[in-house]
Amino acid sequence: MKLPLWRLLLGLAVLGSLAAVLLALGPVYVDDFRLKNYTRALANQSGTISDENLHASVSKEARRLELPVKDGDIVVSHPGGKVTIEVKYIVEITFPLYNVDLHFHTTASGK
Repeated sequence: MKLPLWRLLLGLAVLGSLAAVLLALGPVYVDDFRLKNYTRALANQSGTISDENLHASVSKEARRLELPVKDGDIVVSHPGGKVTIEVKYIVEITFPLYNVDLHFHTTASGK
Protein backbone atom coordinates (compact mmCIF):
# COMPACT_ATOMS: atom_id res chain seq x y z
CA MET A 1 0.00 0.00 0.00
CA LYS A 2 1.42 3.34 -1.05
CA LEU A 3 1.48 6.19 1.45
CA PRO A 4 -0.04 9.44 0.15
CA LEU A 5 2.45 12.29 -0.23
CA TRP A 6 0.52 14.63 2.07
CA ARG A 7 0.70 12.10 4.93
CA LEU A 8 4.42 11.69 4.46
CA LEU A 9 4.93 15.47 4.46
CA LEU A 10 2.70 15.91 7.51
CA GLY A 11 4.60 13.17 9.36
CA LEU A 12 7.93 14.79 8.51
CA ALA A 13 6.62 18.18 9.67
CA VAL A 14 5.54 16.69 13.01
CA LEU A 15 8.90 14.96 13.47
CA GLY A 16 10.70 18.19 12.56
CA SER A 17 8.64 20.13 15.09
CA LEU A 18 9.42 17.61 17.82
CA ALA A 19 13.11 17.77 16.98
CA ALA A 20 13.02 21.59 17.16
CA VAL A 21 11.36 21.48 20.59
CA LEU A 22 13.93 18.95 21.81
CA LEU A 23 16.80 21.12 20.55
CA ALA A 24 15.34 24.17 22.31
CA LEU A 25 14.54 22.52 25.66
CA GLY A 26 17.32 19.94 25.93
CA PRO A 27 20.23 22.27 26.70
CA VAL A 28 18.31 23.94 29.55
CA TYR A 29 17.64 20.58 31.21
CA VAL A 30 21.29 19.56 30.76
CA ASP A 31 22.45 22.81 32.39
CA ASP A 32 20.00 22.28 35.27
CA PHE A 33 21.43 18.78 35.75
CA ARG A 34 24.94 20.26 35.85
CA LEU A 35 23.87 22.86 38.44
CA LYS A 36 22.25 20.09 40.52
CA ASN A 37 25.46 18.06 40.51
CA TYR A 38 27.49 21.13 41.41
CA THR A 39 25.24 22.06 44.36
CA ARG A 40 25.32 18.45 45.64
CA ALA A 41 29.10 18.38 45.53
CA LEU A 42 29.28 21.80 47.16
CA ALA A 43 26.85 20.82 49.92
CA ASN A 44 28.87 17.69 50.68
CA GLN A 45 32.10 19.65 51.12
CA SER A 46 30.48 22.62 52.84
CA GLY A 47 31.81 21.98 56.35
CA THR A 48 34.42 24.72 56.17
CA ILE A 49 32.73 27.08 53.69
CA SER A 50 30.68 30.03 54.91
CA ASP A 51 27.09 30.53 53.78
CA GLU A 52 28.09 33.62 51.83
CA ASN A 53 30.77 31.70 49.94
CA LEU A 54 28.34 28.84 49.22
CA HIS A 55 25.83 31.34 47.89
CA ALA A 56 28.48 33.07 45.77
CA SER A 57 29.77 29.75 44.41
CA VAL A 58 26.31 28.61 43.31
CA SER A 59 25.62 32.01 41.78
CA LYS A 60 28.91 31.93 39.90
CA GLU A 61 28.22 28.42 38.55
CA ALA A 62 24.73 29.45 37.44
CA ARG A 63 26.20 32.43 35.57
CA ARG A 64 28.79 30.15 33.97
CA LEU A 65 25.98 27.88 32.78
CA GLU A 66 24.05 30.98 31.63
CA LEU A 67 21.04 30.15 33.79
CA PRO A 68 18.81 33.04 34.91
CA VAL A 69 19.38 32.52 38.64
CA LYS A 70 19.02 35.66 40.74
CA ASP A 71 20.55 36.16 44.19
CA GLY A 72 17.14 35.74 45.82
CA ASP A 73 16.69 32.36 44.11
CA ILE A 74 19.48 30.79 46.19
CA VAL A 75 18.86 29.91 49.84
CA VAL A 76 21.46 28.36 52.16
CA SER A 77 20.04 26.98 55.41
CA HIS A 78 21.00 24.63 58.25
CA PRO A 79 18.02 22.44 59.22
CA GLY A 80 19.04 19.87 61.80
CA GLY A 81 22.66 20.99 61.62
CA LYS A 82 23.03 19.97 57.96
CA VAL A 83 23.79 22.42 55.19
CA THR A 84 20.99 22.69 52.63
CA ILE A 85 21.34 24.63 49.39
CA GLU A 86 18.09 25.38 47.61
CA VAL A 87 17.86 26.98 44.16
CA LYS A 88 14.56 27.90 42.49
CA TYR A 89 14.48 29.63 39.13
CA ILE A 90 12.46 29.97 35.94
CA VAL A 91 13.72 29.73 32.38
CA GLU A 92 11.52 31.23 29.67
CA ILE A 93 11.74 29.59 26.25
CA THR A 94 10.14 31.47 23.36
CA PHE A 95 8.71 29.53 20.44
CA PRO A 96 7.10 31.23 17.43
CA LEU A 97 3.53 30.57 18.62
CA TYR A 98 4.00 29.87 22.32
CA ASN A 99 6.15 30.77 25.34
CA VAL A 100 7.13 28.10 27.84
CA ASP A 101 8.18 28.81 31.42
CA LEU A 102 10.26 25.98 32.83
CA HIS A 103 10.33 25.96 36.64
CA PHE A 104 13.38 24.36 38.22
CA HIS A 105 13.89 23.53 41.89
CA THR A 106 17.17 22.06 43.10
CA THR A 107 17.81 21.06 46.71
CA ALA A 108 21.09 19.62 47.95
CA SER A 109 21.89 18.62 51.52
CA GLY A 110 25.30 17.89 52.92
CA LYS A 111 27.15 17.43 56.16
